[in-house]
Amino acid sequence: MASLSHWIKHRHADPVEVWVKMLAGLRKEFRDHAALMALATSAEEKYVFPRQEGRLAMSHDLEAACRRQVGKGGGDWFDTTSQNSAWQIVANFYRSAGDPGKAERIEREMKPRRDSANRKTI
Repeated sequence: MASLSHWIKHRHADPVEVWVKMLAGLRKEFRDHAALMALATSAEEKYVFPRQEGRLAMSHDLEAACRRQVGKGGGDWFDTTSQNSAWQIVANFYRSAGDPGKAERIEREMKPRRDSANRKTI
């Protein structure tokens, strides 16, 4: 419990990913300790959820802008490579916001475009 109290007092500004990893390990190791789990839940609500929601909102905005401005392939190898670079940034935002499933879906969509562009260059 002292370790979590230390985190709350001194490491509250750490990145969300660090908090998520630390809290997951804590929950796994001390799942039968009710008071510690209550403190972990409180810390998660205060230091993880608000920042995740903000990053998810930013991810959605970035994805919408990417859909409007960047497109999804159909051009030559250079166009497709540039477009996929932008989509990779969107995927990375989703992953850092705690939505790896959405990041993986975007990356799966990129692969056929890349393969098609590579075939066109040969």
